[in-house]
Amino acid sequence: MPYQFVVYTCINARAADNPKGCCSRHGSEMLHVELKKLAKANPQYKIKCIKSGCQGPCEIGPNIMVYGPGNKDSGGVWYHHVKSEDIQEIFQSHLIEGKPVTRLTHKKA
Repeated sequence: MPYQFVVYTCINARAADNPKGCCSRHGSEMLHVELKKLAKANPQYKIKCIKSGCQGPCEIGPNIMVYGPGNKDSGGVWYHHVKSEDIQEIFQSHLIEGKPVTRLTHKKA
């Protein structure tokens, strides 16, 4: 099945003393699970959720990249500092309505 959107959630783990930080210490695994549940409950939107390794800007994580219509060649839409309470908004606004949540977006580092 071709997907409308592919969502990559960084779940990279680093040592606790690593100054760069890591997304997994900030709950990125749970963010991935929440997104996957929403995608599974709404199959008509054809959303694939994938765990990813390090996306680069660890200090502003958790990070999520969304690839979909209009941004497949531009590097996608990058979200940073994502919290559990942001997942429903990202899902509804970006993945269903096609409008990125700009307060959470950033340029690729």
